[in-house]
Amino acid sequence: MYQHEEQVYRLIFENSIQGMALRQGEKIILVNQRIADMMGYTIEELLQLEGEKALSLFPPSEHPALRARYQQVLAGQYEHRFLRKDGTIGWCTAAISTIQYQGEVAVLYTYLDTTERKRLLSDLITNASLPIAMGYADGRIGITNPAFWNLTGYTEEELQHIAWNTHLTPPEWQAHEAAQLDHINRTRQPARYEKEYVRKDGTRVPIELLVHPQVDEDGQITSYFAFITDITQRKHSESELLESEAVLRATLNAVTESVILVDADGTILTLNDTAAHRFGRQPHELIGATAWDMHPEQLATARFNKFQQVLATGRAVQFEDQRENTWFDTSFYPAFDAEGKVMRVVIFARDITERKQAQQSELAYTLEKERGQILKNFIRQASHEFRTPLSTINTSAYMIQKTNDLDLKEHHTRTIKEQTKAIGTLVNALMTMVRVDSAQALATETISLTDLLTIIVQTRHEALHAKRLHHTVHIPDHPLVVQGNMQYLQQAIECLLDNAIQFTPDGGTITITLDSTMGSLGESAAIRIKDTGVGIRDADLPFIFDRFFRADKVGTTRGFGLGLTIAKAIIDQHRGFIEVVSIPGAGSTFTIHLPVA
Repeated sequence: MYQHEEQVYRLIFENSIQGMALRQGEKIILVNQRIADMMGYTIEELLQLEGEKALSLFPPSEHPALRARYQQVLAGQYEHRFLRKDGTIGWCTAAISTIQYQGEVAVLYTYLDTTERKRLLSDLITNASLPIAMGYADGRIGITNPAFWNLTGYTEEELQHIAWNTHLTPPEWQAHEAAQLDHINRTRQPARYEKEYVRKDGTRVPIELLVHPQVDEDGQITSYFAFITDITQRKHSESELLESEAVLRATLNAVTESVILVDADGTILTLNDTAAHRFGRQPHELIGATAWDMHPEQLATARFNKFQQVLATGRAVQFEDQRENTWFDTSFYPAFDAEGKVMRVVIFARDITERKQAQQSELAYTLEKERGQILKNFIRQASHEFRTPLSTINTSAYMIQKTNDLDLKEHHTRTIKEQTKAIGTLVNALMTMVRVDSAQALATETISLTDLLTIIVQTRHEALHAKRLHHTVHIPDHPLVVQGNMQYLQQAIECLLDNAIQFTPDGGTITITLDSTMGSLGESAAIRIKDTGVGIRDADLPFIFDRFFRADKVGTTRGFGLGLTIAKAIIDQHRGFIEVVSIPGAGSTFTIHLPVA
């Protein structure tokens, strides 16, 4: 049986493409021609090597590891160098296993010559400008390149006698590296990490390693390939950056304005002490929070909308707002990435409470002076406007008592009614002004401007006819709808139309147009009232909406100077505006713009 078994083994040995050797005890009992060719020996010479003599087939640096495997029969696959008879060195992958041969335990060695593959790899590594090294789990250093030699200060030969995990790696980095390798061993995936090397001269160099595990056919990691980058310059730059950041932080903390840096999501990245203290917190407590979380809801919404505006337009915004009893002058400045997209926003906020209080005091004083002036104007205008109709009423009442002429009595009675109506109109105007000044919210409804204009023109038909005024109305077929207060909007439009009727000479023309436009309000309804009246002087145009303003300074033209003021106040309350174009002697055009519903 053993003879047949030996024949089978010899047949396998003789036909294998791998070098093979069989050892029992201290003696090599069987080798094949392939291993003899690899080593440069004859089969007979190899069979003469017993015990420690077999180590002569390998470089001295490999002896400790080989001796351990030899003595303990550590089964597995290993990569190491071998020493040919002519003194040259080759590389091989060796596999060790135990078998039964002729009824006794034997150790089978198989060797795959990887010298050529290693040579090609070595050529690639040697010519690489990046330091590259191969290391084994037991600490041995395999292939390295000149860039690695220059980095560490060791020669290639010297590296064969030191361990990468103890000699090259400082003690304080060894636990960190062991954890990284453990991760690589578990995931079988490359990993990138930093550490330091100790050079031959004792100096240290910071490095970054990209480590790739080398796995055999059984999925076992046999070695690690590391691509190494000297990060001395990067570490120096990082140190300078940290130093400049410290200087920047000291500078930021020295300013009295709040400075906050947020990302595109509004998350606080950094802030100075002033900003943190205004929220009653420390800077580190606010890092990572959303910038709007510390504000009341209404203020947070307003600031968030400004923030969104900066992100959308890429332009800075400046505004004033109030938090509790403190006023701030706030600016949002965009910071862009390489592609021109807003990636950060810097928020500056300056406490302007003292300035605001001073302005309010000044404003209160100015308002008090204006109230006095307004009261003076009111008394002057009222004395004129009320004196004339009251005097007329008094005269007419006297004449009614003194005359027996019925026609004359009827004339004076009619005069009294007209003057009473004029006084009622003035009182109504004053009451309307009071209601508008109160800034109370108006009750609103959906209003068809098409229908409203039709009604207004009909109510002014008699006044237009009395002055023989030609009037045309251009109203679209489809309804233009706004949200507003019907009574107030009608009063505002009537004020402008009455103005046009009053200041257009007999036989003149008034054109009323309704259409839609696009402008600062988005889509809006435009009501144009154009006349061929006396027009308005350029010097008077800026003041025509001022309360009690009258172009007729001597008061020969009836009016209280409130009509245009009331119209503008009403349109303002409806989030619209009035536009005026006028040519003296040729006429005026008043255009009301209202946002459509």
